[in-house]
Amino acid sequence: MLVHLIEQLVDAYREHQIQLLNIYDRLKFEYESLLDNTIFTKDDVEVAQLRKSKVGSVNFLIRLPLDLSKIPRVYLDVGNPGEDSVVLLIVYNSKDFNKISPQIFLSPRVENAFGGSTNLRIPNYQTGSCLMDYVPIVQDLIQNKVV
Repeated sequence: MLVHLIEQLVDAYREHQIQLLNIYDRLKFEYESLLDNTIFTKDDVEVAQLRKSKVGSVNFLIRLPLDLSKIPRVYLDVGNPGEDSVVLLIVYNSKDFNKISPQIFLSPRVENAFGGSTNLRIPNYQTGSCLMDYVPIVQDLIQNKVV
């Protein structure tokens, strides 16, 4: 019963964060176009708005759907603290959200297979680029490292 209540609260919070995007045309476009034009679903993308003042940041946390089954077994047997995953964090900073910082997070076994997340260089987010263009580039880069 308590777990169900917590799940409902988390779902309501996620919906609230998405509704807050309606204030910002660009971010609303980024979110909607990522979901409409790619293989991502609402469950793959989380939005969090962090405002300490009028100028804040908006974070998009995107779980990349990758086939990690081809990682050599030797890496997969090294401690398994959870599901293998790759998550891309895109942070939109400043008043007009023109400062964009991408960062990649790997689960421990995937990180071990790649020799650490610092060995995985993702491309810079180019000015004028869109999430629906950028995310597949990062996804292909990582998938090609697995094969």
